[in-house]
Amino acid sequence: MIAKFWNFLPDNLELKSRLSSELGISDVLSKLLANRVGSYERVHSFLNPQLKDLCDPFLMRGMDGAVALIRKAAEQKKKFLIYGDYDVDGVSSTVLLMKLFRLLNIEVDYYIPNRVSDGYSFTDQGLAAVLEKKIDLLISVDNGISSYEQIKYLKEKGIDVIVTDHHEPPEILPPANVVIDPKQKNCPYPFKQLAGVGVAFKLAWAVAQEFSRSKDKVNPEFRTFLLDALAWVALGTVTDLVPLVDENRLLAKFGIPAIHNSSNKGLRAIYEITRSDSVQLTSEDISFRIGPRINAAGRMGQVDKAIDLFLAEDSDDADRLARTLDELNRDRQTIEREIFRNAKTRADETTDDEIIVLADNAWHPGVVGIVASRLVEEFSKPTVLISLEEGVGKGSCRSLQGLDIYKALTHCSDLFEAHGGHALAGGFQIREENIEDFRKKIGIFVADDLANLDLRPTIDIDAEILLSSVTRNLLSELDCLRPFGEGNPVPVFVSSNLDLAANPQAVGRNQNHLVFRVRQGATEFKAIAFGRGKDRDELSRAQKVSLAHTPRLNFFNGRTSIELHVKDIKIES
Repeated sequence: MIAKFWNFLPDNLELKSRLSSELGISDVLSKLLANRVGSYERVHSFLNPQLKDLCDPFLMRGMDGAVALIRKAAEQKKKFLIYGDYDVDGVSSTVLLMKLFRLLNIEVDYYIPNRVSDGYSFTDQGLAAVLEKKIDLLISVDNGISSYEQIKYLKEKGIDVIVTDHHEPPEILPPANVVIDPKQKNCPYPFKQLAGVGVAFKLAWAVAQEFSRSKDKVNPEFRTFLLDALAWVALGTVTDLVPLVDENRLLAKFGIPAIHNSSNKGLRAIYEITRSDSVQLTSEDISFRIGPRINAAGRMGQVDKAIDLFLAEDSDDADRLARTLDELNRDRQTIEREIFRNAKTRADETTDDEIIVLADNAWHPGVVGIVASRLVEEFSKPTVLISLEEGVGKGSCRSLQGLDIYKALTHCSDLFEAHGGHALAGGFQIREENIEDFRKKIGIFVADDLANLDLRPTIDIDAEILLSSVTRNLLSELDCLRPFGEGNPVPVFVSSNLDLAANPQAVGRNQNHLVFRVRQGATEFKAIAFGRGKDRDELSRAQKVSLAHTPRLNFFNGRTSIELHVKDIKIES
């Protein structure tokens, strides 16, 4: 059993001591706050976020122009179209603006590319569909910042275009009427890490102010809409893995309860079909229960089902569509398992390569990205999986900290039909005859780039604690750090010198998880290690173990207990 590298985060002793004494909180929570917040002055706003702390949407470059164009188009009874994306962020953004413009009695439609047949952002199929719909104003959400030629084409056809995006902009922006992206040059908006739906929400807020004829507040109808819309913001923000810090944390903090309390029939239906026994909805529920089912619609080429779900006005329709998304997710899981088994077997044969590059005609293009992520975890190597069809490959890449996969793809751009991405993930389209040259070229680049990096899988450890410290009171304190996500991860602790109180049992449909009990002195807990079923025999022979774990409440059959979710195991000699 090979353990990961445990990186114990350092103590900020001075701030930790001050927080403990002045706030009357435990040393554990004091350390977590000291490390995550960094200053005493910011702790209050971290623990007590308020909506009034949200940034003015008109600070965003282009917002005035976008609102003026929307006002003029609305007065002239123009037809709007929202051009979205097929992931949760894009779906949430599309639904949010569809509902806003319907509230304003504006004729509005939407278009989202088919992930399987079209690909990402503005495509030939997408352009044709836009022209067929005979629209006057197009607003992109969660995409468009890199679509220069396509937007130029739409402008030449007489269509006004507002681009809203959150991705890194190119040197030359698309020739839209207005571009809104907090990352563009000379944008004074102070927070640059909004998700696409965060940018869409800021546009909706600005439009609400314009139609309320007030820069200070909106009328009650718009206020109700914006508070309800925080549900869509939370969905997209949590699932898009943007950092849950500053404004994103605030939006998620208020948006997650908005999901729980939403009157939207589609949200209610998908929430009911995915809800756990937990008394409160959490960011983890969104990430691992709700989000994957929405994403499954896009991955399986049926994103319209997700939009229809959230625009449904009939409860029976909503329930039916929610079940459809659940079935699509099960189909996605089945396909994912089969691709993973096949790809892992082939990857085992390439152990000397610095990067895994595999291609296959039988792989589903909407699922290879998930499998690539699993292979990165399995082999601690950057991974590229390519789905082939009729001589054309659609590749998905996943990387490790320290290797910028987008930079690596750009190095190979002469071999692609198109490519894009960011430091940890990317995608491309390639002719089948160029794959072998790509494998060699990116292999050389990655070998040079990783030469001096330690690629051992690492877990950041917040603190070492005794099992006796794991109490309901501690878990209650940890709840004040929610919502957890990128930039504010679920706390991980280490407990050492533990006895096995019972033999480990392999559980799950494929016997791939471990359940066991550990004891330290008079304290004993159930522990579950997901994906570690193969380690049962070795763990059974251990005398003492150390666990990297996250304590959680387990709700089952009306009973509540504490259990340890194991992140890693070290057998002590």
